[in-house]
Parts: sequence; structure tokens; C-alpha cells
Amino acid sequence: MNQSNKTYTLTSVSALQNLQGESIKADGRLRVSDHAGADQGKLNRWALKMTRLPQ
Repeated sequence: MNQSNKTYTLTSVSALQNLQGESIKADGRLRVSDHAGADQGKLNRWALKMTRLPQ
């Protein structure tokens, strides 16, 4: 199985700095598309882990 784990930080994605200090309580959506023509893809699971920055 091909797994893709990515970590985004304030350093790697500067736009996240705009969210610093905002509430993390929210509704959201994940949109997934399989653009491979020869087969079908399947998303088995996903997760979003939010952590606080050290003070």
C-alpha cells in the first residue's frame, strides 16, 4: 500500500502563520480525486493532527 504522510509547519507553509492564535474548532471537508485513467483509487483513512507550538 502506498502511504503518504506529510507534515506542514509554519516554516514550510508560511500561510499557516495567518492561523496562529485562531481557534482550531471548525468544520471542514477533504476532497480527494483520482486522476489515473487505468485504475480506481481508494482513500482508506486520513487524519489531521494539530499541535501547539512550544511557548
